[in-house]
Amino acid sequence: MIVSAVTVVVGAGAVAPIHASATSTVRTLVFVSKSFAVKDYTGSVFASRTLPSAPVTFGFSLMKTESGTTTDSQAQKGFQLDSFGSTWNNGTFSSPTSPLHPAAMLASGKLDSGTQMGTFGDVTMTIHKAGALFHGRSCGGKIDTFRRKVTLTGAFDASPDAPTATPYFGQVSEKTLSGVLVLTINRKGGKPCKPRKAICPTGVALQYFDASNPTVIPSWAAGALTIGGQTTYVFEGVVLDQSNPSIFAFRIAYVGTMDSTWFTSVPDLTSAHADTSVLNAPFVTGTTDYAYNGTAATSQPATCGGATYTDSNTNGTLSAPVSFTLDGAGTFGNVASASGSLGSTTGPASGARSAAVRAALRAAGPSRIFVARTLHAVRG
Repeated sequence: MIVSAVTVVVGAGAVAPIHASATSTVRTLVFVSKSFAVKDYTGSVFASRTLPSAPVTFGFSLMKTESGTTTDSQAQKGFQLDSFGSTWNNGTFSSPTSPLHPAAMLASGKLDSGTQMGTFGDVTMTIHKAGALFHGRSCGGKIDTFRRKVTLTGAFDASPDAPTATPYFGQVSEKTLSGVLVLTINRKGGKPCKPRKAICPTGVALQYFDASNPTVIPSWAAGALTIGGQTTYVFEGVVLDQSNPSIFAFRIAYVGTMDSTWFTSVPDLTSAHADTSVLNAPFVTGTTDYAYNGTAATSQPATCGGATYTDSNTNGTLSAPVSFTLDGAGTFGNVASASGSLGSTTGPASGARSAAVRAALRAAGPSRIFVARTLHAVRG
């Protein structure tokens, strides 16, 4: 999966001049690479700039999927994902963008990080081999999209392994990156044509979170995630790494299955059990029991998709270690008797519209949205 994606309106047509009010128009230049092999992972590169502002948002991702069966012979699918993001305040991402000159538009340019990514790596590439220019118009003429297939030539070098971990990826070096270069002219102030549909799963999750190191924060969540009436039992290990001030790293290990035998909890959130050995996934180990601390669950309302849900939570103790291993980053997890929490999100009354019968799984902070959006892909 690519770190970020751009919606491209596909459709060839004549390239016409654009006339719009500058006060209501957002112009965005984006490059999305094709995937390329990095050991047994798939790599991809993304760059974005809102014109005419100088800052460039850069992303590099590495992903590996896996599939197999649980010890109960039920299908399970998962992935490991490493995403690296950087903002270049002094870097360069440029290309001719005037629709008045279609022959030159998006046909050349430069992507250059300078020293903006520090010890993580750098990019110095120019745009070559530009394909045909395509133009699409959508949203009643309020959004124009121009795109070309291009090849970037030069050097992209990155060191995705964590500095303290046993190296797995080593130095990643690419001399060419093929992909698509896109200019979007949005006269809706940058807003999409239609509001994005809220992703609001219901479920219950046992969680561990370690904030002892403010720059490397591991967490894991295990539980049941229900979307559209289908429940998947999920383990997710996450590491947020800000140890390099020039790069934000987000690493995740995920496995999902319909096999419910490995995770159980009681409705009042006083206890839960997770046996990850049933998952038969090579990157997660451990069996633990959760017991609450004697304080009854606290609840509060939450809104998603225009409907109201109930978030409930208890705090307690994990009886034994559960750990997960990320390639190139190391092994993370809790010790015996570590603090944990058990949370649930329940949906609105059955009369509410079906599009809102899903609420936020209380799993590993910002990663919960990622899991919801990738669930359809990994369960096949």
